[in-house]
Amino acid sequence: MRVADVMKREVVTIRENATISELGKLLATRGISGAPVVDRHGRLVGVVSLTDIVSHLRLPHRVDFYRELWMENVSYGYSENLDTADSGILVRDIMSPFPCTVCETDDVIEAARLMVEHGYHRIPVTDSEGRLRGIVSTMDVLRLMVSTNSLIQR
Repeated sequence: MRVADVMKREVVTIRENATISELGKLLATRGISGAPVVDRHGRLVGVVSLTDIVSHLRLPHRVDFYRELWMENVSYGYSENLDTADSGILVRDIMSPFPCTVCETDDVIEAARLMVEHGYHRIPVTDSEGRLRGIVSTMDVLRLMVSTNSLIQR
């Protein structure tokens, strides 16, 4: 089975020139812990997560605490903490560049192998020009395994 058969095509992304304040708000309002980073042409240039923000701010690495704090701040409209932490730092300054990717035509087993080998929970899917086409996650692979197992048992 191909990656295209299991991947999510709707992906929350952030631009490389967004501030970490904008990133924090995006992560909190969407209830996610990270996002692919794209340039103005939609090409994948990196990945960024709440862990990257915490590391950049040199805070203790209790990411769950900060995720809850960010969500609470944004939901109550208290985004000053994010703005204060910003100091003009852009997503491109803290992102992990050159992420591991797969293509839509790759076998799902290859995506799963990369996840296991590198400890990833999700891998961006790009086309031949580096544009983001989707994302495949461990849950997508598990759903495939469960549905395949159900078919085999019938």
